[in-house]
Amino acid sequence: MGLFKDVRKVQKDAKAMGVKRPKLREGLAQAADAMGDVRAQQEAAMRLQEKGKPGTATIKGMKDTGQLVNYQPVIEFELTVEVGGFSHEVTHKQAVPPTMIGQLQQGATVNVLVDPDEPGTLLFAG
Repeated sequence: MGLFKDVRKVQKDAKAMGVKRPKLREGLAQAADAMGDVRAQQEAAMRLQEKGKPGTATIKGMKDTGQLVNYQPVIEFELTVEVGGFSHEVTHKQAVPPTMIGQLQQGATVNVLVDPDEPGTLLFAG
């Protein structure tokens, strides 16, 4: 019985602090949006692996977005991308395995695959 009493106390405290629980419909809509984003990112990654042009990117800056995808942090990168002799600036977000974060520091150059139709769309290529 102690567990249920504790749960009830937490609910009362949250209500007293004005914490509102999202409605089920809102929570489901947020989850569906997140799944749609993940699905779109996976499709883009598969397309880039098939048709992407190889290039390099120099990391000018990076910051953690606070999001996780499959327990991997999503990092926002400011990059200078070079493909086919041309360079351009890109802001790019990608989930990064924790084991790879140490290699992705400001000033580092990494291999990328760039969408030939949308040069701002890219994927880090191991």
